[in-house]
Amino acid sequence: MRKVAERAGCAPATIYSFFPGKRRLLHQVWEEVFDDLVKELNSSYADGADLEKLCLTYIDFWLRRPNDYRAIFLTEDHPQVSDEGYFVDTSHSLSGLDIFCTALIEGQERGEIEPGDPLEMRSVLLCSMHGVALGLITIPEYAWGDSTRLKSNTVRALVRGMRRAEWNGSETG
Repeated sequence: MRKVAERAGCAPATIYSFFPGKRRLLHQVWEEVFDDLVKELNSSYADGADLEKLCLTYIDFWLRRPNDYRAIFLTEDHPQVSDEGYFVDTSHSLSGLDIFCTALIEGQERGEIEPGDPLEMRSVLLCSMHGVALGLITIPEYAWGDSTRLKSNTVRALVRGMRRAEWNGSETG
């Protein structure tokens, strides 16, 4: 909290008057960053982005904001009292990720995406997109190759996989 106060140019007591602890401050950061993300996703989708472009918008958001990515995803959330929920359970912003379900359902209705549970498909997308962002942000010294091609090829492979008749959300052996 002292470092935050120093960067904000105020006394630590001022920060504590707004945020009784680090967790509350982190939760506020979480909400503001996710609000920005949701606005960007909505803008992209309103501009006619397809599922692939929507996924690239998501990855690019985090690549432009690596410190926010680290703060949100590399800091383990620990509720400190029993009536306090995890950020992921109490966030008002996370519902904005439903835009991926909307894009998946619309793709299914057009016959571009195979039928399947859009929530499960969204989870597959999110895990994969996070893998790309995590690698590029936290292991930049690895020879990933061209990051633009890595992002687009990963997303294209994911979406194409959801277009194939084999997608049914069940295990195949």
